[in-house]
Amino acid sequence: YISRVAVFRKVHLKNILTDTKKNLHRKIVEVIENKFKDNLQMFYPILLHHSKMANLREKELKYLKELYREAREMSVLPECIKYLKRLIEIDPENKNLYLKELADTYSDSGNWSKALGILDSLIETTNDTKVLAFAYREKAHIETFRGNFDEAHKLIDMSMGVALKSRQFADVAGAYLTKGTIYWAQGNPQKAEENYKKALEVILSHNIKGRNCIIYGNIGFIKYELGKMDEAAKWYFEALPHCREENDHGTLANLYGNIAGLYEEKKNFEEAKKYILYSLDIARQKGFLQYEARGHLQLADIYMQEKELSRAKEEASIALSIFREIGDVLGIFKTLLALGKIAYKTEDISQAIAHFVHALNEVDKLNNPSLKIDAYMELARVHHGDKTIKYLGLAYKEASVHHLSDKLAKVAIELARQFKKQGKLKEAIRTLNDALVRVDEKQKSVLKEEIERLRR
Repeated sequence: YISRVAVFRKVHLKNILTDTKKNLHRKIVEVIENKFKDNLQMFYPILLHHSKMANLREKELKYLKELYREAREMSVLPECIKYLKRLIEIDPENKNLYLKELADTYSDSGNWSKALGILDSLIETTNDTKVLAFAYREKAHIETFRGNFDEAHKLIDMSMGVALKSRQFADVAGAYLTKGTIYWAQGNPQKAEENYKKALEVILSHNIKGRNCIIYGNIGFIKYELGKMDEAAKWYFEALPHCREENDHGTLANLYGNIAGLYEEKKNFEEAKKYILYSLDIARQKGFLQYEARGHLQLADIYMQEKELSRAKEEASIALSIFREIGDVLGIFKTLLALGKIAYKTEDISQAIAHFVHALNEVDKLNNPSLKIDAYMELARVHHGDKTIKYLGLAYKEASVHHLSDKLAKVAIELARQFKKQGKLKEAIRTLNDALVRVDEKQKSVLKEEIERLRR
């Protein structure tokens, strides 16, 4: 460190005995800790390196945990994975704890195969009922994202059974939360809300801290999706003081974004922007890159509606850059769709197609058929004639294979209308009749109405 020339330092270091090197690394740690104790955070990476080289295991452990915590808060998932793998190596006593975090991180990054591998290993080897309840619950989350709802229900019931038997009521509440999410993904908001409220009952009756904020927010989201905006606002605003009390800055930033969504729905764009800026302020202060990216994506959507397309593109580009930095595949996908729509509105069709194709490539990493259908639908919209039919056909096949009833009905209607435009009425009605035997009761009446309309 005395020499400013890196090559001199390397040559000098090679000629120093191993024990002497360790002492030098140890002294560097001591000097930095003493001299910069009031601003140690900025030196964590350096302290981690020298602690490792000096074989100071306790200090290495300390700085690894600090760096992991920072990376997790900022949703920098590749860094999280790197730190967790090293923690598993040097702290085997807490291996299961780190494996839980690693599975959660892989799941968040969309690498479900690796997450499931870890969770299956935990289920096979652990005697810790809390770890077991978590593993079943996390597997249920993943199967929900993959559209395997029967398997997800089976897994969450196993998690619930373990939690109830061991009287771990925080995990019981967690199981109800996950069950609500499964029902929501299945298109059953009433059952979703019912389970979220059961989770709320559990945490209130057992005085469990740290979950109120999320549960109130989830119920608000259900109300929002059902179009009950006033009720959604009530639950969101009730969640805010719980978030502050629980010091849950991440959920607070998320809630501000959700409240902005309410105002955007009402076309009150100025109020929406105000709450997005609240969310962005927290995200920037706390380093929550995921929420920062989401805020920019929301601003892009508002500017798109206000027909300020250059500003919309600028905000979406910022969001895409952040999502790529943190490896958020879902965020990348959503932003590419937004950029494609902006390009389409500016009549840059080739750029729109490029964005939608790129989005389609990204969604393959997520193994999420519903999102894949969204990408196919956008590609159908920007093409004409046979190419539109081609992409709608791919969307129809995806919805049919994965039994996505709502999507299947919507795609079938759009495909039938395209066939009608080409004068292929028989093909249009055949498509709707095929969909009729595949969809749930709720969608049958819509398809029958469309068939009658086409026949008239």
